[in-house]
Amino acid sequence: MNQNEASQPGEFDPGLRGLGPIALEALLVPKVWGGSALQSLRKQPGTVPPIGEAWLLYDRPDRSNALCNAAGSLADLRAAGEADLMGSAARGYGGRFPVLVKYLHAQETLSLQVHPSDAEAIGDGGKEECWLVLEAGRDAKAYVGLKDGVDMDCFVAGLRTGELEELLNVLTLKAGDVVHVPPGTVHALGGDALVLEVQQNSDMTHRLSDWGRGRATHVDAALKCIDVHSRPRLNQQVTDVGGGGRRLVATPSFHMFRYQLDRPVEITADGGYCVLVGLDGGGSVTAGGHERAISREALLVPACHQSFFVQPSGGLDFVICAPGDISITDCDARH
Repeated sequence: MNQNEASQPGEFDPGLRGLGPIALEALLVPKVWGGSALQSLRKQPGTVPPIGEAWLLYDRPDRSNALCNAAGSLADLRAAGEADLMGSAARGYGGRFPVLVKYLHAQETLSLQVHPSDAEAIGDGGKEECWLVLEAGRDAKAYVGLKDGVDMDCFVAGLRTGELEELLNVLTLKAGDVVHVPPGTVHALGGDALVLEVQQNSDMTHRLSDWGRGRATHVDAALKCIDVHSRPRLNQQVTDVGGGGRRLVATPSFHMFRYQLDRPVEITADGGYCVLVGLDGGGSVTAGGHERAISREALLVPACHQSFFVQPSGGLDFVICAPGDISITDCDARH
């Protein structure tokens, strides 16, 4: 497949459909606050610095996922068949894939930061994100928003003196918790927490404080987009959905679901793509006559498949990201 084979909107690209579920190669990103929990995703042996992030699905201007079961990259697929890859989903900034999916391992506390909205971002899109906590050390926590009664003047004074923690809303984390971080929310993650994050496809982060580690901060830009009233609660949007799953969050850019299955099912997305990440157990995804194993890395089912099958091997715990709601049907119920 190459860029000269691009399909017209509404037409299915035979090359894209013929790939079936697309396995994506993860990118490991060292961070000063990272740890060792993501080392098992490394393909090559050797000593590396602490890994803070593993990008499971990414389509950035300077790099995008390599494909595990075909030549080329995610950006190549988008260029060759945008409509068939993403369907009716709103495109990300610059026409790129709308979401970025990654793991974060915060052995130490991330910088205190804030992300702009689409309207406030310059040179990239806005950034809304959601974390599913997979592992939590005894000190795992998130700073998410400001405490009640803390206004902008009070917060700015805390930035000057470095006395910030007493101004921040603190959430104690445990495995299974969900934290939604809207744009404009002051936040940080730390205390040995491993999370799966789905976010808008943006790398726009304004640091307010790096807790004395010496990296650059962007206080002026951050203060312009802070929402002092944003104070999300744990599991605020989590609801039960059909098929025995849970919808973890619903935003204008993405929905995030979690399923624990012991039976084969058919899943249909509402005109868009699906991204699947295995958390525990085993299984496979079949679309377009092609079967791929579910793993801790990402499987992308292009929108042109419309529906696909998930077959657990024993039990399977996994997450689905899609641009909107999905429907799930037991395979036995179709007969």
